[in-house]
This record gives sequence, structure tokens and C-alpha cells, in this order.
Amino acid sequence: MQYEEDEMHQQLARLLAYLVLPALGLISIAIILLIILL
Repeated sequence: MQYEEDEMHQQLARLLAYLVLPALGLISIAIILLIILL
């Protein structure tokens, strides 16, 4: 039981990484563009 739970947590962490990292990249690019344009 414990093993399956750890596996699920790893999958959730991986999914979060795939969702959050591109979002952070886009946000940082947007901030840089705003700084350049303003």
C-alpha cells in the first residue's frame, strides 16, 4: 500500500513539474517583455 502511494506522489510531482515549469517560463518571458516595453 505504502509503495503505491509513493508511486502516485511521484506521478503527481512529475505532472506538477510539467505544468508549472512552462508556466514559469512564460511568466518570466512576459515580465521581461514588459520591462523592455515600459
